[in-house]
Amino acid sequence: MNIIHQIRYCSRFTLTEHQLAEYVLHHRETVAHMSMKALMDATFVSKSMIHRFCKKLGLNGFNELRIQLMECKETTDSIGIDINYPFSGEDSQRVIAEKLMLLYEKTIRDTHNFLNLDSLLDIVMVLEKALCIDIYTHAHNFNAAENFQDKMLSIGRQVTCQDDDYK
Repeated sequence: MNIIHQIRYCSRFTLTEHQLAEYVLHHRETVAHMSMKALMDATFVSKSMIHRFCKKLGLNGFNELRIQLMECKETTDSIGIDINYPFSGEDSQRVIAEKLMLLYEKTIRDTHNFLNLDSLLDIVMVLEKALCIDIYTHAHNFNAAENFQDKMLSIGRQVTCQDDDYK
């Protein structure tokens, strides 16, 4: 997960840390080249607040935050398509197909950016040790659960999907 996603989705921030996070998200290129003093002046927070903010993100300090911001190449909002209304009545079939391609690419990129490989490995280890895996779902998620069940059965793992009355 890149630093932008870590900042955006960290649920452990205090109100002041959340305000600092908003500033960093909206000014990330500037913050990447700021001194700590400049950030303190711009956000009206203390040096210790910035250090706590960085620690909650799993960073060693402000310099590591700056490095991560410089390295971050977030492309999630750069496709120029409103995901709520991606097509218009005037769009040709070719334009619709291209917009769909861009939306799928964005989805894959976002999913990749959210992956935490350590957590994924932990999940694999738990599933590997399980004798049987039960999935409880409802409505539109049932098809995804059945798809997972089929894939797991193909590698010899026992998975059961509990049927739901709301299909």
